[in-house]
Amino acid sequence: MAPGRRGSFDESRVYTVDLLVAALGTPMEVFAYTACLVHERLEVEDVSAAVVKFAISALGVLRTHSRGGPGLAV
Repeated sequence: MAPGRRGSFDESRVYTVDLLVAALGTPMEVFAYTACLVHERLEVEDVSAAVVKFAISALGVLRTHSRGGPGLAV
C-alpha cells in the first residue's frame, strides 16, 4: 500500500464511529462490505457500507466513498 494512503472508511468515518459510540454506547454487532469499485489503481477500498447494532438496540448505518486522490481523476 502506498505510504499515507488509507481506505475510504479510515479516512472519513473513524470520527463518526467515535460519535456514535459516545451517543449510543457499546456496539454489539457489525456487518460491513468494502470494495474497490471506482479506482482500479487503488490498493485499498474506495467504497464501504456498514450496519452497527448497539446494546440499546439502536442501529447505525455508515457508508463511505473516495472520488479522487493524488494522481486520480474524479
